[in-house]
Amino acid sequence: MQRCVVEAVVATPAGDLRVYSGHLSHISSGQRVIQVRALMDFIMDAPVNGSAWDHTHTPDWTEGMEAPLLPEPAVLMGDMNFTHDSPEYQLVCGELDPHFGRISHARTLVDAWTLAGHDVADGVSIVDTPWGDIRIDHVFVTRSIAPFVRSMTIDSSAQGSDHFPVFAELELPDGALPRKNGPP
Repeated sequence: MQRCVVEAVVATPAGDLRVYSGHLSHISSGQRVIQVRALMDFIMDAPVNGSAWDHTHTPDWTEGMEAPLLPEPAVLMGDMNFTHDSPEYQLVCGELDPHFGRISHARTLVDAWTLAGHDVADGVSIVDTPWGDIRIDHVFVTRSIAPFVRSMTIDSSAQGSDHFPVFAELELPDGALPRKNGPP
């Protein structure tokens, strides 16, 4: 199965925000570790490297629009196919030390689930797996917007998929984020 991540820049009243939706491999941790390393480099370097849409294309391809700049604030969400105690989670959020807790750094993200007040080990987004009822669907945010996470829920009553939908609410005050692409 081919896996992908979709990137968008969303203009909000608070400022511009990168949003990523992804689906990682379900086959093995080894495959996901490779995917997560590449994904984290892509997300963390994007504001410096710029978008895939550059100024070298003809006006026909870009419909005359300027290439968007990429803001630092970002949200990564989707079916990550890993749990909180996996090596992949540590690559995203930082390693877990038995004495000092989660050791994050400038190139890690923060789990919106824990920011919303939940225990990292709680929550179920898929049931009846060989590993039990687990949370493998995540929302991660950059540190710059971590203070704005207000809630996160999982709708365990939803039908239509083998996964339950997850919802994260961010309360971003107007002008809280830097605007890179002009007014919405």
